Amino acid sequence: MSNVETLEARGEARGRAQMLLEQLADRFGSLDSSVVRVVREADVAQLKLWSRRILTAGSVDEVLS
Repeated sequence: MSNVETLEARGEARGRAQMLLEQLADRFGSLDSSVVRVVREADVAQLKLWSRRILTAGSVDEVLS
């Protein structure tokens, strides 16, 4: 992976993480700092999975499990 591709992947992950954090907070309320850290450290594949789970999950833990 080139430097440009690496930077693009990081940018995509940051954007997806921010969107997921906003969705989690809207749906479940205030988020623990540990949840914010886990989401921000996740890769794109994990963020995609969690973004689908939020549609049916009953809690933050269900989204991130």
